[in-house]
Parts: sequence; structure tokens; C-alpha cells
Amino acid sequence: MRIAVFSDVHADQESLELALGRIQAMSCDVTICLGDVVDSGSNPNEVVRLLRDRQIPTIRGNHDRWAAKERSSALSEDVREWLTRLPTHWRMSAEGLTLAAWHARPGSDMNGIPRGFATPDLQIVARRSGADVLFVGHTHEPFCRRVIGGWMVANPGSLLRVNNPAGVPTSATFATLDLPSLRFKVFRVVDGSEVDLH
Repeated sequence: MRIAVFSDVHADQESLELALGRIQAMSCDVTICLGDVVDSGSNPNEVVRLLRDRQIPTIRGNHDRWAAKERSSALSEDVREWLTRLPTHWRMSAEGLTLAAWHARPGSDMNGIPRGFATPDLQIVARRSGADVLFVGHTHEPFCRRVIGGWMVANPGSLLRVNNPAGVPTSATFATLDLPSLRFKVFRVVDGSEVDLH
């Protein structure tokens, strides 16, 4: 089984379309979006409708939460309502494993897990997730780490291709996870090449 995962689209329609095309070519069984669908880019309505029409499970990021509360003319009413209804997390069981996804970390859409997060703290977060594999986004940094106890914490990076106005770096990447081998790979959106995570 192959899971595709991406995060932090930030209204970059072209990047999302490229990623979905590559994901389809990889014959992924399940595709998950880790949130921050809107803000920064110029096509929030189109990005939301693409995710909605393809029925891609999507969790709510902090930017989605903020945008749903605002009365911005950039968002149509149906898009705002869709953002309001997004769940805070996602879970599934497959191949004898439990997978969970949160935007930043369990219980928070703001407190992200940086790539160099201390191992004892990472172990605590992984345990609290109640899952064998925890997917997170928010930091825009792709990584995959295994911790004592058999847990895996993985971040696909950000789908957004250019730095946002706040100057937050982007990776323009998505990832796949093969089950039951737990082989996690990160790919560049633009050319499909694999990113070395070491």
C-alpha cells in the first residue's frame, strides 16, 4: 500500500496540480493533505475546490482556521464553509499499523516540530499521537525520524514553491509512505526527483 502526503499548499494551484499528477502516476492508494491550504498564493478558491472535488482527506491548518473566520473577499462562501468544517486530525489503520496526521503536532495547529527536534521530546509527541506513524506539516521542512518505541514522525515539507510574504522558507515537496515497509520518500514537485533526507 502506498500513501501520498503533502502539506502547506498555501493557495499554489499549479504546484498542487503538478503534485497530484505525480501522485497519480505513482499509483498511490490514499492521498492526505495536512492543511494550510490557503493564504500566500493567488488561487485559494481553486485549490480548495480541487481538493474537495477529488475528495482528498484534508485536515485544518492554522491558516485555514484564520481564513475561515475572516470575511475576506478572496474566498467564496462555499470555500469558507469547507474550511470551517475541516477536521483537526486524521487517522487510519492499514497493514497492521495506525497512521495519524495533524497539521503541526497532536493537539496544536501552531506548535510545529522542527527537523532537529530533541529526540526525547519527539518520543513524547509520537507516543501522545497514539499511532505508529505520525504525519505533520507546518514547518515546511521535510524530514523522517524514527524514535525508540518503534514510532515514526514524518513531514513532507511544503507544496508552496515560493517564499511567502512572511519569509518562511518552502521546499516545494510532497512524500510517499509505503506500507508495511515504512519506506518514506520525499519528492520535488517541479521535476519529481527524490530528496535526500540525510
